[in-house]
Amino acid sequence: MAQAESLNRARHYAEAAGKAETAWRRLRAEKGPASDEALDAAAKLAAFYAEANEWKKLDKLKKSIEALSLKTFEFYRAEGRILAADEEPRQAAKAFEKALSLDPSDLGLYGDLGRAYKMMGDYHNAIKAYARAKRLAPRQADAYVDEGYAKLAHGDKPEDTKRLFEKAAALTADSGHGLHHLADFYRRSGRTTKSIAAFKRAIHLESSALPSAQINAEPQDHMLLNMGVSLEQNGDRTGALSAFQAAFAATPPGNDIWFLSLIKIAAAAQESGHWRKALNLYREAERDCALHEGHPRNYCFGILALDSSLHCRFGKHLDALRLYGAALAARPREVGYAYSYYPNVQYLAEAAGLLGHTRTAERLFKEILTDLRRSHTTDHILNGFYFAALSGLADLYDREGRRRDAARTRAEASREGHGLKP
Repeated sequence: MAQAESLNRARHYAEAAGKAETAWRRLRAEKGPASDEALDAAAKLAAFYAEANEWKKLDKLKKSIEALSLKTFEFYRAEGRILAADEEPRQAAKAFEKALSLDPSDLGLYGDLGRAYKMMGDYHNAIKAYARAKRLAPRQADAYVDEGYAKLAHGDKPEDTKRLFEKAAALTADSGHGLHHLADFYRRSGRTTKSIAAFKRAIHLESSALPSAQINAEPQDHMLLNMGVSLEQNGDRTGALSAFQAAFAATPPGNDIWFLSLIKIAAAAQESGHWRKALNLYREAERDCALHEGHPRNYCFGILALDSSLHCRFGKHLDALRLYGAALAARPREVGYAYSYYPNVQYLAEAAGLLGHTRTAERLFKEILTDLRRSHTTDHILNGFYFAALSGLADLYDREGRRRDAARTRAEASREGHGLKP
């Protein structure tokens, strides 16, 4: 039943994308390609293309808009949104700044500008953009949510960011939208019990507020996935698996939430010894990756799935080394994808160590540690990457017989408040 509902939603989504394309073509013909209406329709169509991973169509659309080369507010706004959809944040930010110089009262553009800066890892300017949005619309919950995540990534005090998420939850008390983000804040801060309770309440509110037939239920899918992660962190593997399965079933195939849920379900099968089931699920993830080959986000996730399946079958560390190197090339640190970048460096270091490339492995582990020390992050997930790198480095020293270095590395972890295995 859930899978049928997922396919039904995917079909509705495809129809909606088709309507957006038809609307854009009609407005181009009736009003002209440079008209405000056609430009706005193009920006909306770009978002559909990005969501559906139609990168060739998006590239073609982008070139057709860039060829107009106008100097109007509507042109810069549409250009920025299309560039952002195509994951070119630096150019998108420039276009948004030009648009805001012509009309500084457009609330939505401050959010667009903040997200572009955030994609670049420029959290300082992202926070400034979101703060400007808050001043324009102090009762707009999304501005508080966006600023909260930017402050969290920037390493600001957790209590400061918590107040922003609490404000968003109060402004959307009837829908659960803000409460979802407060729950995510608790998850990132390591307060898993509070996180789980808040996610459950948010999902209940969202289910009550939204009609079941609504096509765009992606925020609820996101809640289910994040609640699964919280349950997993809290040691409730059964509850986590149920949440991942619910997120997977409720999301259209190919969506990022669908893909990440699938990987989580495959990992659970692998951990419980159901190798054949795990292998089939990883292969399904590989097929999805192949459908969207060349796009950094899906390529990176697909590489992780492929590597996991290789370990599941053969434990081929040489293949792992090559694949994780490809994943790093596909999703580099400069783009700001820290949650994908650091695990890939960790896996690459581990594979190098197992192959006897000790110096390479040590250098990679230390790169993670140096980066995260400099960031002064308070993000619970990034802190987890830090201590995983310390653990990996200590294990590497043990294998090399460098007992003193291993003991020193574990002592460092202990001083930071995380005990590693003796």
